Formats: sequence, structure tokens, C-alpha cells
Amino acid sequence: MDIEIQNISALHKRNFLAVSFFVYPYSRKINAEHYEFLPYEDYANVVAEGKKSPYFIMKDSSPKIFGFLLGLLIAGVFFMFQPALLASVEAIVSVIGAYAIGKELWVDIDHGLRHFTKKWSVSWRPATYSLEREDFGTVARFYKFARKKRYGMETILASFIDFTGHSNAKVLDLCYTPEDLSRLQGSAVRLMTIEINPEKLKALKDDGHFFSTKITLTRKFLFFQFNREYFQCLDGNNIGIIDQSEKWLPKNILYRRTINIRRLKFYITKKMLPAMTLIEQ
Repeated sequence: MDIEIQNISALHKRNFLAVSFFVYPYSRKINAEHYEFLPYEDYANVVAEGKKSPYFIMKDSSPKIFGFLLGLLIAGVFFMFQPALLASVEAIVSVIGAYAIGKELWVDIDHGLRHFTKKWSVSWRPATYSLEREDFGTVARFYKFARKKRYGMETILASFIDFTGHSNAKVLDLCYTPEDLSRLQGSAVRLMTIEINPEKLKALKDDGHFFSTKITLTRKFLFFQFNREYFQCLDGNNIGIIDQSEKWLPKNILYRRTINIRRLKFYITKKMLPAMTLIEQ
């Protein structure tokens, strides 16, 4: 089953496009090993095995930044109260120690911020993506040409991804840059394929599955990210959304407007858009 986006040309070139997928089969005969998100699941597994891949692991610079700021604070204290000792061995050791401690301390601070703010209108969010694409010039163009021949339509490879596999469910987050979108020529583009074990197709058809998608359009200005988020779900063959009270609303879209400053997220507005569909079967 190919996952596509229609009317891709309508997206403004300055928009970052993020797409998230969640799949949960209802049949107990089907678990995560019976279906795959291709090609991204393969890429994530190859990276985890330490092999060469179009993607590499993104490193979080937050611990180093916090350690640097803490070291700078200690240096500032020496400068204000003991300026003569600023170049001493004790001061240098204190600054380096503060940097090292700050890096370790950030892990606990990060966890605490995520836990205490998760239900607030302003929350500290975990990093969305873990892998970043590395282009290989000429070879990347060869891949693009070959994919179009293979699938009969243009295929776009995400610049940033995150894949999580559970015992039954799978979650995939994809992000495309304005440069990725500007290269597209057609009105429709293939994002990925969900490949299902042929022996499990009958169980999937009989019992159904839950599928959800989130599409985010983002404009960036300096450190600010202005987001428009759209959510919709597929319960078997029924299209709709689940509201806060866990009530199913057929043919509704959840719309959210948010602002991000790095991992700090501000929730501005949220509402339902009735009689609208984001998903087509």
C-alpha cells in the first residue's frame, strides 16, 4: 500500500512539511513484524546496526549548550568577585568542572521539564527526529530517477525521520524542507509504502486497523517556528477524529496552531473542522 500526498504543488516553497503516521492492527494475529514502513524502517534498522545508510544519527547539542552556559556562569562569578583568580588553575578547573557537570545535569532537567509541562499550554517537548538524510550528489539523482521508474510517480525522501516500533504498533515521523519540496514537479508524490505479509492480509481485512496521520505546515523566522497542524484518523473504513472525551467524530479534522522555540512549544488555538477529509482510501 503506497502512501501519497495529492496537490503537493499547492504547498508554498517556504513551508516545511512534516507528516506523521501511526498504525495499529486490530487482529491479534498481526503484530509489528508482519508489516513494514518502507523504506524508512529499513534505513532506521541499518543505522542501528552501524552500517552505511542515507541517514545518520542526529546529536543533541542541548547538554553541551547547558554545560557551556553553566561554565560561563561560574566564569562570570569569578570575574565579578575574584577577577584576579580568573586565570588561575582553580578557576579553570571550576569552569571545566561546571561544564562537565552541566552536561550530565541536563539529562535530569530535560526529563523533569518534559514530565511537568506535558499538560500545560506551554510545554517542553522531546526531540522529534533522530535521523538526518545525507545526500550523496550524483548517486542521489540516480536513486530519484530509478524510483520514479519503479513506482510510476515521483517519490520524495524525507530530510529528517524518526521511527518507533512497538510490539503491535508503529510510528513514523517525516520532515521535508523547502528545498525538498521545490524539487517536485508533479501534483502528487509518493511518501512511502506500507508492506504487509500476504499471509496476514485476510486477518487485516476482516478485523481492520487504526491509522492516523498528522500533517504540519511550518514557517520559520529566526528561532520561531509557526505551525499549522492537521490530524485525522482511519478506524477500519471510517474516516474521522477522536476528541478530548474519546468520542469519535466522523469526517472531522483536528486543527491546531502552535509556535515552537526549539523544543519549547506554545499551544495557541485548537478546534475541529467538520465535514472535511484529510485521508482518501
